[in-house]
Amino acid sequence: MHVFIRDCQKVEELASQIYKSLATNDSYPNELREAFTRLSKEEENHSRNLELLLQLRKEEISNFKITWDKTYSAMRLAEKFLAMVDEEELDQGRALTMALEMEKNFMQVHAHNVLEFNNPQISAVFEELWKEDLAHCDTLRKHLEQCS
Repeated sequence: MHVFIRDCQKVEELASQIYKSLATNDSYPNELREAFTRLSKEEENHSRNLELLLQLRKEEISNFKITWDKTYSAMRLAEKFLAMVDEEELDQGRALTMALEMEKNFMQVHAHNVLEFNNPQISAVFEELWKEDLAHCDTLRKHLEQCS
């Protein structure tokens, strides 16, 4: 279980790094760079929230079905996106489209895990992550519409 939460935490940390890198792109409008900075900080908060789950007793976070495939898929997508951000300068439309795809993938992981945990405290954390991912999607869509 701890391994699963650590993997989820890694996904959030990757997302934070991606948004932090995108925020440094001087070719993007200031408003978009500020949005990427805010998203980076929110992803850092997601990671901290997952860290808090690791403080629970082992018996409080066991007895659920792990969605490794969805989690690893999200991790691979985030790693691929981070490599692209680090290796090439993405135009803002492509960056936003890829970030939106990443957030949608995260939403699937979080929504599925809300249903799989028997512990309401853990389910609540994943539900909150899902809601924040939904807000991230709205932010990214808004900026994508503006650049089209």
